[in-house]
Amino acid sequence: MAKFIAAAEPICRRGNAATHALGEKLPRAVSGSGSLQETVLIGLVRPGIKILSRQASELRNLPAPHASEDLDTYLGLYDPIIELSYQLESALQDTEDPHRSREIELLISELGNLQTDAARRFGMHACSIDFTGALGGAK
Repeated sequence: MAKFIAAAEPICRRGNAATHALGEKLPRAVSGSGSLQETVLIGLVRPGIKILSRQASELRNLPAPHASEDLDTYLGLYDPIIELSYQLESALQDTEDPHRSREIELLISELGNLQTDAARRFGMHACSIDFTGALGGAK
């Protein structure tokens, strides 16, 4: 378990730093964009999917420690979070249902909270910071 955490934490710190960088760029992007939805799509959602996908892949490639329900939950939640992020990408482009993107954001947030809790129970710190927390600079 300790070896996994020691290898996982730097992966998560890199992902958190990349996510925070998106948040740092957002105010400039909003001021130069045509619409908030376009800014969120281009400035957060699309690069966020790449960050989450890379992080999930790197973590899953680490040698697994003994069986842990918390780690399995943590790693398993990447898939629905990433899938919902793709759905959010589509919803932000759909002008016919402006409420759909908010519903998806809420689902992502709920899953992120579950993932954060699982990471904490497993003993990880940097990996327990969700996308929104990393945007704001949580460490």
